[in-house]
Amino acid sequence: SVAVSVNPVNPMIAVEAAEGGGLNRTRNGGLTWQRLDHFPMFRMEDVLYDPEDGINIFASTRYDGRRSSLGGVWQSGDGGSTWDRSAIVYGCTSTPNSWKIAIPGGADVHMNVFAANDCGVAFSPDSGATWTNMALEGGTGSRFFGVAAARTEPNTVVAYACGGKGLYRTQFTIGTTPVWTQQHAGYPLRDARCDVAISPFDPDTVFLTTRACASAGDCRWGSRLFESGDGGVTFTELEAPPSNNRPPFIEAVRASPHEKQAFDIYWGNGVVTYRQRCTFDDDGATLDCRVA
Repeated sequence: SVAVSVNPVNPMIAVEAAEGGGLNRTRNGGLTWQRLDHFPMFRMEDVLYDPEDGINIFASTRYDGRRSSLGGVWQSGDGGSTWDRSAIVYGCTSTPNSWKIAIPGGADVHMNVFAANDCGVAFSPDSGATWTNMALEGGTGSRFFGVAAARTEPNTVVAYACGGKGLYRTQFTIGTTPVWTQQHAGYPLRDARCDVAISPFDPDTVFLTTRACASAGDCRWGSRLFESGDGGVTFTELEAPPSNNRPPFIEAVRASPHEKQAFDIYWGNGVVTYRQRCTFDDDGATLDCRVA
């Protein structure tokens, strides 16, 4: 599996994306799974429920080998029974791959959907009804792999995206168009696969993981994990366990509704998935998220 998403209304229901096997769904908390046969794609990257809607699901897929490729973002508005390919224009290629999907939680912001892809980051302000594919650095667009989004205050969203041109950030209010700014050009390394996550308590605390490449095209050297406390302008590398050359991922989730200064990060480094508790220091500002 490369991704799993739990229904926000009924936690017994979840959808799983198999790397080369399409989508599967459970209705009994994972005891049994059934393949979603009406979903026509097989090379998967991500699947995500709208966090405020138990029937709206997005899935990202890779190039399928067809002359007229159906790769990209797909959407279901009925809980996974039927699917349609999203009307995203991939201006830089006729064989698109779509990678990470992000949707901020919150009744006032969840209609904003982001999808990293080979030509930039696709953005929908209306739960997938319309899309604009944004080349964050200008020009014809370049590949972005990771994207994360969060609600910062009423009607306001912050999002980060990582790819071959570095780490980008946007913050915007509902009804306006996101404007992306490059935060750091050095991460990820040499166009390597990457992922990004946002602290659930602080939109300026960002985690980024990337393949560690010896040179352009030579990414056999495992994965690295970084933390930023200033919105991605500067990074500190975290002590992380050994890894292999599988694509890494990172997620940041609140540890407990009763803990106001703690959250967990989950880091998959190609070998296993690690969980680490992150806590604020006594001054309430500095995070301690060392991975051991």
